[in-house]
Amino acid sequence: MIRVNVTEYMTGVTISGDFNVLNSLYNAISNLISYEDKFGGYECVQLMLSSLKYDLLRHG
Repeated sequence: MIRVNVTEYMTGVTISGDFNVLNSLYNAISNLISYEDKFGGYECVQLMLSSLKYDLLRHG
């Protein structure tokens, strides 16, 4: 189960879960990013997802 909690001053979120769940989330984000070439105009979304993916890898 993925848990998403708002930070103390509501400036962000904390995502937590076991390794398998976070790894599945990481893989799902990777699949979404791979569609960037097929649909133009979503560079901002791709950048935000890449950032989330990096944070999952780094802190997971």
